Amino acid sequence: MGVVGGPKDLAKGRSKFVEEALRDLSPALKDDVIQVLNAWQGEPSEAKLADLVGMERAKRLVQSLGMK
Repeated sequence: MGVVGGPKDLAKGRSKFVEEALRDLSPALKDDVIQVLNAWQGEPSEAKLADLVGMERAKRLVQSLGMK
């Protein structure tokens, strides 16, 4: 059986996707979002993400990355 990667691995492996999804944000905000994704802790991180980019965008991003 192989090793299953966690959400941190998924976010890091899909950095190009994340960069494209966040292309219209300021560089500082984009860095904050990437930092939250790399330090993913479930519900608390999802709340931080919603504070940064809004609830709908956060939901779409989390679902696209398969983190929920």
